[in-house]
Amino acid sequence: MSDLLTLAYEATTPTPWRALPTKWDGREVEWGGFSTFAFQTTLRLHARTECCERCGTLDPPTMAQGSMYALPGQPVDVWATTRSGKPYLRARTVDEGERVRMLGRLTASRCTRCGLDTVIDRDGDMWTLDESDYGPEGSFRHG
Repeated sequence: MSDLLTLAYEATTPTPWRALPTKWDGREVEWGGFSTFAFQTTLRLHARTECCERCGTLDPPTMAQGSMYALPGQPVDVWATTRSGKPYLRARTVDEGERVRMLGRLTASRCTRCGLDTVIDRDGDMWTLDESDYGPEGSFRHG
């Protein structure tokens, strides 16, 4: 009987959490913390299928958002203000050593049972992360 209880406990205990990739397609990423209630929108429905593709749980995932920083020489849109104080988007190129956040965010979804991470990128593409995505080079589009 105790073996059955141990299996039940292990099936409901989340795996240790690890940090999300520090880079995405070569760009530095700054992640916010995970939250169960951070996103009260339908984004959660798009970020995951009905159940976790690895363990099959129907429990809602935790989610986090990440901001990417542009690479040197990359054109980016940044917010600026007119003399009258009205905001507008202005295109510019990032200088060496400068940290400029790119518009748009990454949204990570983590299974609370098995720790499987999926990310929706700025283009709306969803990626299931594997071991190679957690290394020092971060995550890159495969294929």
